[in-house]
Amino acid sequence: MPVLYIRGEEFLTTENKDNIGRLSRNFKLQTSTAFTSHIGESIASILFLWIILIYSNSSILGGLYGGIGFGLGLLYLPISFYTSRIENKKRLVIKYQTFGTVSVLLVLGVLFTGIHSFVVISIFVSSIILTTGALIASPIHSMWLGEFVKKEQYHRAFSLRYMVHSASSIIGSAIAGIMAYFSFYYGVTIFFVAMLISTILTTMLKPKNDNIPAQENKGFRESISKALADKTIKQYLLTTALFENSIGASMYLIVEELVLISFSKSPLALTLLIVVIFAGGIVGPAVSSIFQHGNIRKKNIVLSILIIPTLMIVPFLDSYLLVAISLFAYGVVASLAGPFVESLHYQIAEGEQLLYLTSAHRTITGIGSATTVIMVGIAIKFFGVSIGFYISAAFAFITAVSYILSKELKKFNTT
Repeated sequence: MPVLYIRGEEFLTTENKDNIGRLSRNFKLQTSTAFTSHIGESIASILFLWIILIYSNSSILGGLYGGIGFGLGLLYLPISFYTSRIENKKRLVIKYQTFGTVSVLLVLGVLFTGIHSFVVISIFVSSIILTTGALIASPIHSMWLGEFVKKEQYHRAFSLRYMVHSASSIIGSAIAGIMAYFSFYYGVTIFFVAMLISTILTTMLKPKNDNIPAQENKGFRESISKALADKTIKQYLLTTALFENSIGASMYLIVEELVLISFSKSPLALTLLIVVIFAGGIVGPAVSSIFQHGNIRKKNIVLSILIIPTLMIVPFLDSYLLVAISLFAYGVVASLAGPFVESLHYQIAEGEQLLYLTSAHRTITGIGSATTVIMVGIAIKFFGVSIGFYISAAFAFITAVSYILSKELKKFNTT
């Protein structure tokens, strides 16, 4: 993304330009790992949920499926405390990624039985195993990322990661939609291959601080309290983890229910709507360089407010094309905020504190998102799919208000 580099050119020496221009091998490899694993996760997020909705005809079970995945995030902090004491973190990550990969084979095997109830149960089991692996791997990857990227590279690196994330989501969503039409078996097989490739790529990472355990011999409560005691961290977690992540937590469920109710249960219609959201997710970070410099808090107040009309208008649209355009706009605006939030995350903490911060963020995200997905699933059951869009828009409004009240966050800027 050379445009980000050019915008700051007048402020940089030749040596600094060279340093900012070089993203490390570990960062590129880690981003490739995330790309392949997220293709698989995107397939699962759509295809597994689609199978549950088709086989069970229950939006409540669909909401429970999403809620269980988020709800397990309650274990992030104790697991992070445990992993911070382990010397070979890379081996731990690889082991649990392998467990997750094998669990996908379980679903594939059960699919061949053709027994719907067993298939639904196997999907829940696999989701629990995959999520547990993510509980362990995600904070460690976050800590490694803080090592792999220099502070001057934050916006460029995080914008690139968000674009890669959206691109992998498009690929995974397209595969899931096509496989939902042709064959569930092939879709799950591709998911398995993506997870296998991601695990292999993880073995090639070479983090420098992988074998350094926590230096202070403190108990769990004392370690967590010390790491998260800062008022700035508390405001950041409340605003971004609880409120902001709840905006899109139930988006898969809402869109799939919309397709089932309004667009003839068409896998093609589902695929295209998911794809346009993530296409917006590529456009957003790509143009974020225009707004790169300045106060992060102010940017995200504006972006949170702009999300509201993109969601509120959907229930009033009869045309599939207009729905797609509105969801594309949602994807653009929501993803614009991503690199700024990520930059804020890595400015607030580093080292072991970063590991705990990431875990706390995931924990609170899990609580908020699990509650939101289950609530939306129940609300759709009794009030129709429109209520899902209204709930997400309400969270966007709450996020904007929370940013306004979070005075401690006003000191952080992108460079």
